[in-house]
Amino acid sequence: MNTEAQLFKKYQTVGIRRGEECLLRHTDALRFLADCERLGLTILGMDFYRQEDTDVIELLETADYSSLSGQKDAVERSIAAARRLIQAHLPDGAIWVSFTVEAQDPQSHRKG
Repeated sequence: MNTEAQLFKKYQTVGIRRGEECLLRHTDALRFLADCERLGLTILGMDFYRQEDTDVIELLETADYSSLSGQKDAVERSIAAARRLIQAHLPDGAIWVSFTVEAQDPQSHRKG
């Protein structure tokens, strides 16, 4: 099992699964970023969601760091940018966030 799959599996227990994505609440998202930093995973993007009753609705607000893919300092820069964006709270009243991550090998990425 690759690093991204292991991380995805770890967070499935605290988030909600939506297709290939794992939606996380704010506190778990901050822990997810710390794990990505420790494992050397680049954040390629983040999608945000709100909840209305039992419906989870994707917001238009996204964060796209895919231009960092393959760059030497991609891990550090993408983690720092993601932390700045969600440090205090998720944007636009979002309750959930999902991440797209990439290992050093640019051919291997997964939503989580």
